[in-house]
Amino acid sequence: MRLSKTVDEEGSRREKEKSKHDEKREERRKQRETPSSLSVSKSKSSVDEYAKLREKSWKRPIDPADAK
Repeated sequence: MRLSKTVDEEGSRREKEKSKHDEKREERRKQRETPSSLSVSKSKSSVDEYAKLREKSWKRPIDPADAK
């Protein structure tokens, strides 16, 4: 009888440890996601800025033959 109770206690202890471990892992995942989402928006805006810069700066160079 005592042996089965010990096994049950062991199982419940492991369940608690597992749930704590899962909670910590979930917290770490959320922390990792937050900065990455910020960096994604930053990189996205820098790509947009680059595209705009390319659109603005690209003009047909002045051909010396046209100037004459």
